[in-house]
Amino acid sequence: MAIICHAYIRAGHKEIFILRYRATICALSLFLLHGSIAFFACAYGESLIFGPEFFINSKETTQRIVKTFSVRNLNQKFNLSVQDVEREKGRTISAAIDINGTRVVSPDEFDSNFKIIVKPIKLRQQNNIAVELGIKPETSIIVTITGSEEQSVTGTVFPEGSTINLDGFISVTFKAGAFSDPHDVTVYTTSSPATRNTFEAGAQGPHLPYEVRINSGNKAPSKDVEIFVNVPDSFIASDYEMHVFAQIHEMPDAPKGDDKFYLFNSAFSMETRMLQTTLPEYAFSNRYSKNGTYEAIITVGILP
Repeated sequence: MAIICHAYIRAGHKEIFILRYRATICALSLFLLHGSIAFFACAYGESLIFGPEFFINSKETTQRIVKTFSVRNLNQKFNLSVQDVEREKGRTISAAIDINGTRVVSPDEFDSNFKIIVKPIKLRQQNNIAVELGIKPETSIIVTITGSEEQSVTGTVFPEGSTINLDGFISVTFKAGAFSDPHDVTVYTTSSPATRNTFEAGAQGPHLPYEVRINSGNKAPSKDVEIFVNVPDSFIASDYEMHVFAQIHEMPDAPKGDDKFYLFNSAFSMETRMLQTTLPEYAFSNRYSKNGTYEAIITVGILP
C-alpha cells in the first residue's frame, strides 16, 4: 500500500489533505514493520531556543507580555528574529522587545516595510523576554530565538529505499531506485542570511527562521522524495495555513535561472503534528552548498 500526496505550486486548504496524509502514515508504518526502512540516530542540539511565539495585541491599549525560558548550552551564538504576521498589509508595527532588562529591538525599527528583523543577542541560563505591543489594534508578530549549534544526521540510502530521521525536525523518505548504489545523505538545520533573503524576496507570509537542508553529496536522487516536517505548536494553534516551501533554482515551465521559494501544498496531521509533502527531484541543486554537492533547502511558512 502506498499513497503519495503530490505537491502543487498553488495555495490550498490543508483540511482536505488530512485523510490522505493519515493514509500515508499508515503506509509508512507498514513499510517500517517489514524492515524496509532504516532509521539513524541524530545529534542533539539547541538550534531552537524560544518560540516561534505569536504576540498579538487585540486591544486598543499598550500590552506588555513577559515570558521566561532557559538555555542549557551557552557556548554558542544566539539570534533573535521578529516577523510581521500581517506583512502583506503594509501596516506600521508598534512594538519593542527587551531581553533580561536590555532593550534589543526598539519601536523605531518597525516601519511599513518591515518583514523580519534578525539580531545577535546574549543570553544567560535563565532568561526573560518582554514584548511590548503598542496601542495599534491587531498588532501581531512572531518572535523566535535560535542558537548557532546545528543539528545534523548522516545515513545511508540503499537502492531499495531508506528513511533518514532528524529527530524533532524532519523525516526524509527516499523511494526505491532513488540511488542505484548505497549513498550517504546528510540532513541538517542551519540559518543562512542569503536563504532568508531569497525567501523574503519572493514568498509571502512569515516562516521558520531556520531551514532544513538535505545534502545528497555528488548525486541528486533520481526520484521524488517524501518528507515529514515537524511544526511548532504556535503554528498549529494559529488560524493560518501551514505549507512546506522549497528553494528551486530552475522550476519547470519557469524562466531559466529562476531562484526562489515555492509553496508545496502540505498535508497536516494533528496526530503526528507533522506536515507531509513530496519534494520533486529538481528541488536538489548543486548551487547552494559550499562544495558543489547537491542540496534541497526547505522551510515551513504560514499563510492567512
